[in-house]
Amino acid sequence: MNIYDFDKTIYKYDSSIRFFLYAISRKPVIIFLLPYQIWAYLLYKFHFITKERFKEIYFSFLKKFKNTNMLVIEFWNKEERNIADWYKEQKRIDDIVISASPYFLIYEMCRRLGIKFVIATDVDINTGSFRSKNCYGEEKVNRLYKEFPNIDIENFYSDSNSDIYLAKKAKKAYKVEKTRLIVWRVDNE
Repeated sequence: MNIYDFDKTIYKYDSSIRFFLYAISRKPVIIFLLPYQIWAYLLYKFHFITKERFKEIYFSFLKKFKNTNMLVIEFWNKEERNIADWYKEQKRIDDIVISASPYFLIYEMCRRLGIKFVIATDVDINTGSFRSKNCYGEEKVNRLYKEFPNIDIENFYSDSNSDIYLAKKAKKAYKVEKTRLIVWRVDNE
């Protein structure tokens, strides 16, 4: 099986940031949450709050929408063009996407691409509250092996060094840099 990170890998951008910007375009009043989000980010960076708590504060803008599912669909209608061409050319039916992004956000695009297996952070679509650990770093490995205990990872693709743990489990790993795939020499890291 091939495993892919989502943001800046299959999708050219950070989906959480682009989704927030799209949400502002639909309901401009949520821009007033930005100072609170920046404050939470600083608290996280200086280790006063966890990454999960920071992200809960970040996604609190979801409370301002009555139909977040429709917002997600509209977002991907606009953003689908930003799926990497190299991925569309090589995708397979048994691909797995594993991401720190919220499941509710990336699942719609994965469904459109025919990706059946999606592992991501479980965030409440109505409140922004976390219902799972942030699917990041070593947690990606834990979640993958929980879902697929006997998995044999043929190829792994990611833009992020935080995914070194999964890259080391793959027969081959590739670093995604914009539109280029570079062999990731994980034995050196």
